[in-house]
Amino acid sequence: MVVLLLLTQFSMLIATGEDGVAAEQEANGTQGIQIAGGENVVIQFIARNGTFWIEAGCGGDCRELEMVLIDSNGSQHIAVITDTALLRGEISAGNADLNLLNKGDVELMVNIQASLPAVGSVTELDASSSFDDSPALVFSNSESVTSMFATNTPETGFADPEASWVNASMSDAGTLYWPFEASMGDLIELALLHSSQDISLQIVNNDSNHTIITEISTNSNTSAESSAQRLWANTGEGRHWLVASSSHNNLSFSARLAHHSIDDDHNGEDWPESGQMTDVQEFDASASFAGTLGMNDIDILTLNASGDDLWLVNAVSTSSVEVNLTAMIDGIWVPFMEFQTTEGDDSNNYSFSFWSVENTALFRFSFSSNEAVIWGLEVQRTKFLDLDSEDAIGSIPWNQSTALEQWTTVEMGDGVVHSGWLCLPIYDGADTFLFKLEGWEGSQFHVRVKLFADDTQVSAEIIEMNWSDRSIVSNSSTSTTGDVESETTLVVGPGIHLIRIHSITIADGEADWSWGEVNVSAIEWSFQIDSIQTEEGEQPWFEAAGFVTEISEMLLLFFGFLLLLPIIIVLWNRRIHVRRAMKLAGSKERLSVLRDLLSRGEVKQARGDLKLSLRAIASLEWEEGIKTWGKPDMRHRTENLDMAIWKLPRAISNDDGLPILLGINVFRGTWEIAAVRFEASSGALWSISHCHPKLLRREDEIFLDTLAEGSRVFVHVELSGSGMGLEVSLSGLVDGQPVAAKHSGSIDLEEE
Repeated sequence: MVVLLLLTQFSMLIATGEDGVAAEQEANGTQGIQIAGGENVVIQFIARNGTFWIEAGCGGDCRELEMVLIDSNGSQHIAVITDTALLRGEISAGNADLNLLNKGDVELMVNIQASLPAVGSVTELDASSSFDDSPALVFSNSESVTSMFATNTPETGFADPEASWVNASMSDAGTLYWPFEASMGDLIELALLHSSQDISLQIVNNDSNHTIITEISTNSNTSAESSAQRLWANTGEGRHWLVASSSHNNLSFSARLAHHSIDDDHNGEDWPESGQMTDVQEFDASASFAGTLGMNDIDILTLNASGDDLWLVNAVSTSSVEVNLTAMIDGIWVPFMEFQTTEGDDSNNYSFSFWSVENTALFRFSFSSNEAVIWGLEVQRTKFLDLDSEDAIGSIPWNQSTALEQWTTVEMGDGVVHSGWLCLPIYDGADTFLFKLEGWEGSQFHVRVKLFADDTQVSAEIIEMNWSDRSIVSNSSTSTTGDVESETTLVVGPGIHLIRIHSITIADGEADWSWGEVNVSAIEWSFQIDSIQTEEGEQPWFEAAGFVTEISEMLLLFFGFLLLLPIIIVLWNRRIHVRRAMKLAGSKERLSVLRDLLSRGEVKQARGDLKLSLRAIASLEWEEGIKTWGKPDMRHRTENLDMAIWKLPRAISNDDGLPILLGINVFRGTWEIAAVRFEASSGALWSISHCHPKLLRREDEIFLDTLAEGSRVFVHVELSGSGMGLEVSLSGLVDGQPVAAKHSGSIDLEEE
């Protein structure tokens, strides 16, 4: 005896016997049970109180089959045997056994359809006979359509394995109502598996007319071999009903219902629509994605691409879906292809392959439909890498320095295998690598390369290069014969040389296919390279005389001192400036000191003191520097910078101009192409006649170039002109955007 346990529904059968009875489980719920001659199969399940219906088919003759149902009370229900086996009746709650006995000698394939009031399923006990206010049912479904898609195949479709079972009976002709709640855009999956009589299943909307959203019906008894009727529909907001109606008495049926929220697409959210920011879905070799399309819905899926790879795409949907594929190449979105899933086959399964171009960064799939749809996308990407990194350069380098910068150097040694691909579909016909040999003048090496490639059109070539004129000194090559390895040898001198793997077909100009032809296969190759030094050569070495060594050491010390001297001078000057700055920091109101020197006629000393103070005070903290100069005549402070302006005595001017002291401190950001403009409030324009430190200037502007974050600068400017008042503004680029800073007031330039 073999026992089969029904855990939740009749269609979920688990074999537990030593004989390993085969149970064929399909997406439509049909069960095929193989029963050997004389064998008894027991199907166990836990029932609710209610009506059951079981019908078994045996290929047209069930006379050798005995089918008995024993409920929790021990009551036996014996099937009526004709061409089929039929059981119908009332069952008590608790454990129940369905016994299937093959009385004959020949194996039977028994196909069963049924409606069983199993624990966990929805029955007539949960329904009402009208649109009343009964509690709404919660129908189960997969956590997300992506997880649901992972459990299905294009052959089985999108049947949700977590959908709720509806196993109900109607003793009298009429209608049953099951209420449930839904939100706008939700998608309902409804499937009718089995029915003993004609039946109509409807999803009804929550409006005054109870509008029918969708409907499935059958005009007669279904068969065990029939496929499930399945459809998907969008809902509105609020209460809806599953409605079952029939014109026959003693009806039993089995259906499945799943409720998918539009937020079950992707990480608990709907896939973004056109114009919205889309997260790039990163994957390496393969990935699966799925989503729901509600009313007026568009789903956008963006995938990382990064390179010339072979792509296999399989698009599946519950009904026809329009798919628009674009590619980002060199930073520009380029149309790639458009298709409908119906173009593949009747099951809305469309598969295609293609090669992405080298500068492809992203692929974007756009899904749209006029119907309520569940779509799925399987993507596989194959990277044809050389030496597990990137595609090797196929050409010969122009010079040795370029070779060392851009070409890959391979390790030499017996047993070290290097592998890669020649991607013929995209005309990748050659891979070139470097190998290094170290020795003296006159040294010689015997180099051997073993080539492995399952193709007769692959060749390996050893090339000894003369890098002074990019000429080939000598070379040797070999090609594979079937799947047998081949080898070649060459005697070369020390230096950097090449090994080149190439396709003979492309080299001979016989490539008669278009770029990206998916029917042309890439060729995998591998090689080993090793060498033996056969000649030592002459070492360019001699022993120096003792005095040469002593002089060399003295010269090294002397030149070392010369190299360090600029650093010493810089450090010394810095020390002087730091000490002077600290001294000035203790002497506040520096401008008062300058005025005092000028009042005594010591103009030259005042000018020299100003030049020294500009650099020294710039090394102080900003606020300390402000205090050292004294209270500014104008100060403009923002969250990003602080700008201060002082009027200087005219006596300190070099050419009878108006002397101004400008200080700028950048707190945040970097100002590029920074410039300061000195504008007259009224009257003639100011012009700059003198500037210290010396800066590029034009008319009324000085150019500071770049002011980095944290920089502090003090500038002495002399203005000439007859304007009235002074306005100062700073402009430049911050993070690539034009920015300006200007005080709202002006400075009165009249002498106090």
